[in-house]
Amino acid sequence: MNTLIHTPTIDLNKSFDFYEKLGFTVLSKTHLNLITDGHMIFELSSNRYARPGLKLYRENFDTILYRLEGEYVLHPIHNGYLLNDGNGLIIYFVCVDVDFPSIDKVPNAVLGNNVGLTIECFNFKRSLKLWKILGYKVVDGSEKQGWIVLNNAQGFSVSLMKPQQCPHLFITPSISYFNGKKNIEIIKKIKSIDIPIEQEITHFNEKGIVDNIILRDPGGVGFFIFND
Repeated sequence: MNTLIHTPTIDLNKSFDFYEKLGFTVLSKTHLNLITDGHMIFELSSNRYARPGLKLYRENFDTILYRLEGEYVLHPIHNGYLLNDGNGLIIYFVCVDVDFPSIDKVPNAVLGNNVGLTIECFNFKRSLKLWKILGYKVVDGSEKQGWIVLNNAQGFSVSLMKPQQCPHLFITPSISYFNGKKNIEIIKKIKSIDIPIEQEITHFNEKGIVDNIILRDPGGVGFFIFND
């Protein structure tokens, strides 16, 4: 199963420009508009019905969809279905087997170390059931700690965060980048290439220094550029 971040756009050139300024690598501008940060693939869609979310490609989802029926509403679309996870994340199930380009040798984008998709979660039990049906396993954290990290067999990571854990904007979906002490320099680089910043965060810094920022792409996908 191939897992992509799906982001809509009303202007493909504007969206590609946003990502290319951030050092993303274009993979395709033909049948599918694909771009990568070296860790995950993003699909840019000019379909007027497109919504930001997660897009799963696989020849057949019958077993997964059977387990989801009755628990979630599955809305039929061309070649598949879409589902709302209950936290505002749209998941597309596309019943098409596609060979996507390898990104093993693609360098990281300006944003740094991608640690996966992050979701603010209102019902851990229900969300965990969904992600486990999709083949994910818990690798870190717990509901008691207020966060849980899950990975699938391909290494795609999803973090679930309890409400009131994050004292900043929370865009669904968002991709998290954790850069440690390098984050200040990465923020400087982002500002130098004239990328609009959604929020500058000083909450975690005793000196009031902006050491974390949030970005948003033209389609509404968020990016947490954090130092932990």
